[in-house]
Amino acid sequence: MAAMGFYAEPRSPCLALTLMVGIVIDDAIVVLENIFRFIEEKGVPPFQAAIEGTREIGLAVTATTLHCWPCSCR
Repeated sequence: MAAMGFYAEPRSPCLALTLMVGIVIDDAIVVLENIFRFIEEKGVPPFQAAIEGTREIGLAVTATTLHCWPCSCR
C-alpha cells in the first residue's frame, strides 16, 4: 500500500486486507449465483450465461468493491 501512497498504522493494513479479501470472495459468489440462475431458470448455455449474468450485475459488484477499497486504505 505504501507504493500507492497509502500509509496507515501497523495493524490497519492487515485488517483492510482481510476485509477486502472477504469482499472479493463475496462478490465472486454473487456473480456465480447469478450465472447459475441464468442457466437454471432461463436455460441459457453456460458460456452465454456467464456473459449475460456478469453483465447484469457486474457494475453493482464493481461499484461495491471500489467503494470499500478507499475506505479500507485510510
